[in-house]
Amino acid sequence: MIDLDDLRRRVIVPTLDYLATVDPGVNHSDAVTLLVRTAVVESVIGQTQYLAQRGGGPALGIYQMEPETYDDIWRTWLAYRPELARVTRELAGRVAGSPPAAKHVCGNWYLATAMTRWRYRRAPGAIPPASDIDAQGSYWLRHYNAGGAGTAAKWRAAVART
Repeated sequence: MIDLDDLRRRVIVPTLDYLATVDPGVNHSDAVTLLVRTAVVESVIGQTQYLAQRGGGPALGIYQMEPETYDDIWRTWLAYRPELARVTRELAGRVAGSPPAAKHVCGNWYLATAMTRWRYRRAPGAIPPASDIDAQGSYWLRHYNAGGAGTAAKWRAAVART
């Protein structure tokens, strides 16, 4: 079991601090809370932990990102933002070259956090305040779990564990 405060302090905040060196808008408390909550609802962080989707689905890592989504972020968003791509590769231990494969989000939580933050970053609209649990849940459903098995009830149940 992963302690949520450890996840926040040792993975999410340092990752966003690093990303903020090239994109200052990525690091704020509402984004940190959204990422903690995303990990909790997607992979049951805080109770058990799933690094691959249950039932044979393709999603991977603590945020359960699908390889197709991961590749799309690299291909259609990071490819046009070289500084963001550079810091993301650095989080994966790569200075240059092709992006790391999606499977690396299982073991590299900094990379998984960066890719999840980029997914939210390219979504329209600002991240809702952490104090508005339902608005953050709607944001997650619309911009992260669209078409998935997520529901507002699952979001609220997950947030109750944080």
